[in-house]
Amino acid sequence: MTIRFSFCLAASLIAGATFSCTPNKPIRERSSITDVDGGFDAASPQRLPAVQIPCEEIVGSAASADLACEPIAILPSNGLAVGNTTGLGNRYSSSCGGENGADQVYQLALPGDMVELLLEVTASSFNPVIHVYGDEGCGPPSLFGCGAALSESASVVLHNVSTPSIHIIVDGAGSAGAYDLQATGVIAAGQSCIPDSQTFTCEFGTCSGREFPTCPGILDCADGIDVDNDGSVDEDAASCVSPPTVNCTADQTLDVLASATLVGTDSNAPDRPRGRWTLEQSPSGATSRPGSSPDELLLDDRLAGLYRARYTVIDDARQAVACESTVTNLISDVFRVELLWNVTVPEQADPSDVDLHLLHPNATVWGDNLDCHWANGFPNWDGPDQTDDPRLDIDDVEGRGPENINILNPVHGEPYRVGVHYFFEDGFGASQVEVRIFCGGNLAASFGPVRMGQDDLWRVADVTFDADGCSVVPIESGGCAYSVSRRSGLWDQPR
Repeated sequence: MTIRFSFCLAASLIAGATFSCTPNKPIRERSSITDVDGGFDAASPQRLPAVQIPCEEIVGSAASADLACEPIAILPSNGLAVGNTTGLGNRYSSSCGGENGADQVYQLALPGDMVELLLEVTASSFNPVIHVYGDEGCGPPSLFGCGAALSESASVVLHNVSTPSIHIIVDGAGSAGAYDLQATGVIAAGQSCIPDSQTFTCEFGTCSGREFPTCPGILDCADGIDVDNDGSVDEDAASCVSPPTVNCTADQTLDVLASATLVGTDSNAPDRPRGRWTLEQSPSGATSRPGSSPDELLLDDRLAGLYRARYTVIDDARQAVACESTVTNLISDVFRVELLWNVTVPEQADPSDVDLHLLHPNATVWGDNLDCHWANGFPNWDGPDQTDDPRLDIDDVEGRGPENINILNPVHGEPYRVGVHYFFEDGFGASQVEVRIFCGGNLAASFGPVRMGQDDLWRVADVTFDADGCSVVPIESGGCAYSVSRRSGLWDQPR
């Protein structure tokens, strides 16, 4: 199968693009987990209580069948548990580690659907590890997330949690000691809450004062946006009285290698940030993170495509108003390849290293100077000028990417070959890998997800350019749509 794509070169070029030099593989370090898409955007994070569950109930629960019985500590009303793993058994581990450290299990009953939930372990005498499993009432528990640190804290951020309870395992990287475990989060509208309690923070407004209090919804005021996502726009505008006035950063068109900082303002409370950013539309696998202030959102993951972010402010009367900003990341190169992997896994829970490769048309093997990759990120190919040379702009050594290789003016008439090598799993296991190929600034073909194990080599596609565009020919093998050489290694493997 050949995928044909035509383009208008002049429309695809953007002035002022800057390029990086050859990257080096850094020494690996794990860091504490933080939220990749903005963290606690809501007003005040709430603290959750825990419910003590008898040991026999935990062992007898199908959802907890894989969790051995351990002492269950009660998280007090402030959501903080203080403990010590010294002398406890070593039963648990995950892709984040913990194989040789003592561990303590907690079960946390959730009050209802959670918009956000942060679990953080802090220790001063050892390197903590945290594993979080979801208890969905049937079957074995699922690993919702994990975190590890070489410093004093490790954490996991969960979003849109609807399970009745979770198991939290405090572990160590080959060591034990005293720790603090803190649970904070935000309860979704409509869920139960305690009026006037500092323990819970509702997603919108404060707890209602009825006999059975709940977290209330919001009033969708006039802004042209369906703020409460109920399918109607501004349906409560007639009931709104002096709602907030918000403004967002103007829409931007940038080179894909640039970063964007979006700023939201609330003219009714300029000195008291109370808004939050959410990413409403983005390329698959895209992420965002908080800026230097609560009203800022940073987009810097360098994926091509359209991002649409929303800034929402809800006042004390539960009146909601929002504005939106768009960022369009355009490609300044005629040829671009993007690599992503494990896009559904939080990046901080994925230590794996998958690498993107691009072979020159004359290359016969992988890994030499005619292969652009992490150890040869800016090779000198073809003519004396650098516009026909490839650039590896990003080498991501711990989780998901993106990695990308670009050529401003590729040669015509001969095929470049795109490949992927799974360099190091670092305990994660198999990865789900995706590749996108762009010609003239537009998506020409996408492949995957393809399951790869450590040292697998995926020969993805051949890409040939001419004056009208490019053709993309997927590499097939043995009747399979993908050609993956299992555990073949990379160096000197044939093209």
